[in-house]
Amino acid sequence: MKYLFGIYQSYRYGAIFLFVIIILMSYTRILPVRDYIISGIIVLGLMYLLRVIRLLIIFINRNISIFYLILYLCALEILPVLIVVKYFTGLV
Repeated sequence: MKYLFGIYQSYRYGAIFLFVIIILMSYTRILPVRDYIISGIIVLGLMYLLRVIRLLIIFINRNISIFYLILYLCALEILPVLIVVKYFTGLV
């Protein structure tokens, strides 16, 4: 339950940061568009990293093996992304 709450929380914070970046990109000319896109990718990466760290803390607090964490990340986080990438690149 804590991890699910953390996922929803990371979605909310990520949405707020990305909303600000999109508004700045659309209505100002302070920075080039490329810089806004890079900053958006960085925000998404940081939110994902915080999510994985929070999951690691939950696993440690509940005395669950780190091996299960690695299995979880491979099965439910990384594998679907790899399948989608292979599908869109035409390798499947």
